[in-house]
Amino acid sequence: MQLKLYYLTMQFKYIKYAYILVIFLVSSCSYVVRNGYEKTENKHITVFQKKFTKTVYRASIDVYYNHFSGLIVIKKDSITNNYRVVFLSELGLKIFDFEFSENQNENFKINYILEPINKPIIINAFKKDFELLLQTNQKNSEIKTYTNNINFVNEVKHNKLYNYYIVNKDSAFVNSIIQKKRFSKKIIVTNTGFSNYSPDKIYINHKGIKLKIVLTKM
Repeated sequence: MQLKLYYLTMQFKYIKYAYILVIFLVSSCSYVVRNGYEKTENKHITVFQKKFTKTVYRASIDVYYNHFSGLIVIKKDSITNNYRVVFLSELGLKIFDFEFSENQNENFKINYILEPINKPIIINAFKKDFELLLQTNQKNSEIKTYTNNINFVNEVKHNKLYNYYIVNKDSAFVNSIIQKKRFSKKIIVTNTGFSNYSPDKIYINHKGIKLKIVLTKM
């Protein structure tokens, strides 16, 4: 009798833990649907707006044990809609030069990258950061829009990643971006201020690797 009671107790514990796990998985997968958000008609949300052509940011980048500061120039080609992102040191030394396109066959091109950061994990991180900002990887992605009394949120599913673009209804620009994979946040982007069709200040923080980027418009 005691043995049977023991097995019943253990089964109850397993069921309880399984239930807790299911609740955790569901809540982790759903960033937007919870907390008062509801699905609405899809809304076109952009970080750099359609009329954007060019801007210059003062940049501070910490990547592992390297610190870089200088200027980042972001320029959009008015014909192809491709973006060029060039990072120059304070002395004019080129640190990296990237091109981004909506062309799925060649959506990212490295024109140049400085040797200390010429590593796949770092290049891939930079690629993801600027793809998030420039939204060049959204072609053929599944996009859903949610809303509450304060924000609009676009959920963009790209491969195994979920990107959330959050727009405050009062400010009408993207004030934060969160990239998630499964149950963990990978990248958090915070934008403050907005002028000339682009954010005034951008903070990018990675959760998986040591990379922080701060861009301040000049």
